[in-house]
Amino acid sequence: MAINDKKGHVHGKIGPLVYRSSGGTQIVQSRPRKFEQTEATKLTGHEFGLASTQAAFIRKIINTLIDASDGRMLNRFTGAIRNCLHLAEKVIGNRDLHDVSLDKLRGFQFNLDAPFERVMKKQPLSHVDDQGNLFFQLAIDDPYKDFAFLNSKRNATAGIRISTIAFNFKDEYFQVVDSKEFEVKTTSIQWESKKNLPSGAVIFVILSLHYYQAGWLTDLKPVIDQKYNASGILHAFHTTEAMSNKGTGEEWHPIAQAIAAPTATKNKLKDIENVIIKEQKKKSKKSKQKTKEEPRLIYTKS
Repeated sequence: MAINDKKGHVHGKIGPLVYRSSGGTQIVQSRPRKFEQTEATKLTGHEFGLASTQAAFIRKIINTLIDASDGRMLNRFTGAIRNCLHLAEKVIGNRDLHDVSLDKLRGFQFNLDAPFERVMKKQPLSHVDDQGNLFFQLAIDDPYKDFAFLNSKRNATAGIRISTIAFNFKDEYFQVVDSKEFEVKTTSIQWESKKNLPSGAVIFVILSLHYYQAGWLTDLKPVIDQKYNASGILHAFHTTEAMSNKGTGEEWHPIAQAIAAPTATKNKLKDIENVIIKEQKKKSKKSKQKTKEEPRLIYTKS
């Protein structure tokens, strides 16, 4: 619907045209054509939303364990998860982080302002065996030479934290399975974590650097410095039955209970399913219409 203003200019839509004015001049434009997205485009968009949702949920939990991340971390992490989904054999709608290889997430760093290669002279050695047991080792010669932050802050101390976190996006919970922080001294760090891992979960082993300085009294105060607080994913993998039932004693139990948390994964997968169903109905309708419109030869007896 179009209207006339006080100057006699037309504003609004008339048929395929749009009328407006600018600087006292009447302007007429064609109405923008409605853009029809293909099914593939719609599905790709919804799966990107799934990757973004899962990345945001993981970041929210991991941020409670690390001290700093760079400004583009969420976008980078979403892209990394999207790559995992894209490389999966399953089709869109039948895949999330539970169904794909997590190799692309291993080595992901949350703070590119403080890459491990720059803030640590020596890199740790670690591996996870078939039963989900984690083995970690870091050789330290001189903390003030091996760690960039300590080289600039001689009155500070540093800590290395290794945390194992389980995520289940379908059952909507997360769980801190194990976590240990070591003060950086002039000896090597060695640690083994052999906890039972939750069945059907996605596991992340997080490595992070933390710094402290003496407070007004004798207690240590955390020091957060964007240029030095490195953190990242050491390992990412799915649990197997062998990883979930290693023992029944207290030493096998995770250090914390599972915490229920909505992940929106089910809703995102449902949105994808609805797009597929809707597109199938449209194709079926077009096929029926085409069948009705096809010309038929009429045979008559001579």
